[in-house]
Amino acid sequence: MSLDEVAAGLQTVLEQIARQRACLAATVSSVNAASNRLQAVTAGSDHILVRQALAAAAASTTRLSEADRHLAEATMAIIEYGKAIGVVLALPRDSAPPAAAAASTRPEAAGSRREVSPQPRAAAETASGQSTPAGDAAPAPYVPGFLESLPVRRSADAPTNGVITTTDGERISDVHSGKGGPGKGGPGLRPPFKHYVSALDHAEGHAAALMRTRGLTAATLYLNNTPCVEPMGCDRVLPYVLPKDTTLTVYGPNRYVTVYQGNGKGLA
Repeated sequence: MSLDEVAAGLQTVLEQIARQRACLAATVSSVNAASNRLQAVTAGSDHILVRQALAAAAASTTRLSEADRHLAEATMAIIEYGKAIGVVLALPRDSAPPAAAAASTRPEAAGSRREVSPQPRAAAETASGQSTPAGDAAPAPYVPGFLESLPVRRSADAPTNGVITTTDGERISDVHSGKGGPGKGGPGLRPPFKHYVSALDHAEGHAAALMRTRGLTAATLYLNNTPCVEPMGCDRVLPYVLPKDTTLTVYGPNRYVTVYQGNGKGLA
């Protein structure tokens, strides 16, 4: 089989995976709509069967999301394999994760494009007024002052600005989207992660680089933006470029908060 035939075959596999991920996204959306409808028509009911139905629906969407994450990992592995054998594979246009379905796409200051979701993950209120991601690791405490000190982004192409701190509120460094920050060159990363713009140029990527190079096991990042959710964006890539068992809590506008747990799979 020629290299061109191998490349064509790999591209077909990527497109098939993208179609399956689109089906998963549609299914998650349908299940969520059904759950919302069930909650509406059973408002005020605490019947055990209603609770069981809602819990089962929530469990199903969790499993579907896990399946989507595995398919995203398969996509990344295939693209990496293509690079290893000398072929360039195109990421299918419809391979965005379910969370990106309602996202808006805008240019980033570094010249890349970021997709951001205007809504945080399903959350519960905390005493700080921020939101805690349901089912995720507990976020580091919110320390007032850092988020409020960041400039408001006035346009879609404005840079992302942030501050990374220790979990108890000691400032470590300012971070900004763009080339030339701590993430330049992808220190400590292996291909293909050392080539992803999100790991090299985005503020979140610079923060992850600081955690790698300074040996931080936990940190908090305050941003005037939210992590991009495109297939190779920050939301997908951060767990891979953070050292194993480290945590990065990200606070952003509109009470956004999420916790990224490092798996170290993108490290050299």
